[in-house]
Amino acid sequence: MTPESTSHPPPSLYFPWIASAIAIIVASLVLVGWLLDIALLKSVLPGAATMKPNTAVCFVLSGLALWLLCPAPGQAGGGMRPVVARACVTLVAGVGLLTLGEYGLNLNIGIDELLFRETLTATQLPSPGRMAPATALDFLLLGLSLTWLDAESRHGHRPSQYMALGVILVGLLALLGYLYGVPALYRIFAYESTALHTPLLFLVLGGGALWARPDCGLMATVTSDHTGSWMARRILPVAISLPIVIGWLRWGGERIGLYETAFGLALFVMSNVVILTVVIWLSAQSLNRADAERRQIEEVIRQTAAELQQAHHQLRLGAERLRLAVTGAGLGTWHWDLSTDTLVWSDSGLALFGLPPGMPMSYATFLAALHPADRARVDETVRHVLADHSEYDIEYRTVWPDGSIHWIAAKGRGYYDAAGQPLRMEGVMMDITARIQAALALHESEERFRRYFELGLIGMAITSPTKGCLEVNDHICEILGYERSELLQMNWDQLT
Repeated sequence: MTPESTSHPPPSLYFPWIASAIAIIVASLVLVGWLLDIALLKSVLPGAATMKPNTAVCFVLSGLALWLLCPAPGQAGGGMRPVVARACVTLVAGVGLLTLGEYGLNLNIGIDELLFRETLTATQLPSPGRMAPATALDFLLLGLSLTWLDAESRHGHRPSQYMALGVILVGLLALLGYLYGVPALYRIFAYESTALHTPLLFLVLGGGALWARPDCGLMATVTSDHTGSWMARRILPVAISLPIVIGWLRWGGERIGLYETAFGLALFVMSNVVILTVVIWLSAQSLNRADAERRQIEEVIRQTAAELQQAHHQLRLGAERLRLAVTGAGLGTWHWDLSTDTLVWSDSGLALFGLPPGMPMSYATFLAALHPADRARVDETVRHVLADHSEYDIEYRTVWPDGSIHWIAAKGRGYYDAAGQPLRMEGVMMDITARIQAALALHESEERFRRYFELGLIGMAITSPTKGCLEVNDHICEILGYERSELLQMNWDQLT
């Protein structure tokens, strides 16, 4: 209902790869800015703090690690990718930890001016290449987040995602300082300030690390196919961006003197209440529509299930009636799987061969149960039917275990695959022993009558109610005193 069904990976799966690309490109431009002394690339805003060279290098390493650990859909993972990524995040976390140690212990271990030393020392600032404490903390959190990307607790929590959230929150705090004109949020001392693109890249990389495993941990609540996740995907972007935007507008109005602080606070609260109410109402309306559609679908499914159950019941009744009819008619069914040479007979079919119910059968045991004089003919007929895709219709004799001989009439057909190769044969059979015996008895009676008729031991005539004599023997001609040709031309009136 709510999730989008796609045959291709959704665009959101590319986000970690895109985040890594943005970080690598922006940080590389910063390094170019230091190399060519382009202030715009180093600080973005004229006169603002610059992104330090070691900060830019850490962003490149972080972006590379994220790209290696989260290849875009369709790219192959494994190989040396995890090893190189581990080395990158170890360097990033190490730089962040050492920098925090420099601040905490008031040391300078020399990692701040490894790149562009002359340019940095020309600023005459203490520790000019050292990144801000907040930046060092974010790199430590980001390095640990990427290191433990696949670590999971017994309860399904992912430490990596909590650390990525910490990266985002620290970066967001510095970004709000720039947005609202509050330097205290991004600057402690002039040489410890954070450049504008530094928190932006932390937001991008923190989001990439958070989205690196979207179906696990915290992110599973947002990315799953459940209704709550769908609601979260609609409301969270508004809940995050709305206070920031409205707060910035309120601050801008106060700064230019449109209203006082209390009035601006009231506008801020009212705007949040109205917009969030509208968003929630629209989301609830969508959920109601989805729920109504779900209920309609469930009703259709329920009705369909009831109809299928009734049809299944009717089918079972029909199958039972067919079984009773087949059994009552003295018919047996058989199924021969050619791939396994499994010959399955119904119990009534086994009874036609004098065999007990459930006895396993094969084509070889079937042939062995036939009268020796009929085996070759039956086998040839089966092969001919399978080769020519013709109907199977044959009569043969069986020899029961007690030695008695019975006649069987069998009919069936073969089933074939797309290439015309036989897969199985199915059919029915019935005992025709009584019919064969009756036919033989009639034939013997006719033979005896024919011999008596031809020998002429007694006078015999074959007559018709309308035509008189149809055939006469010599003895009846002598008794009646007529020639044979005369008797054959007489009707009943003349005979009587």
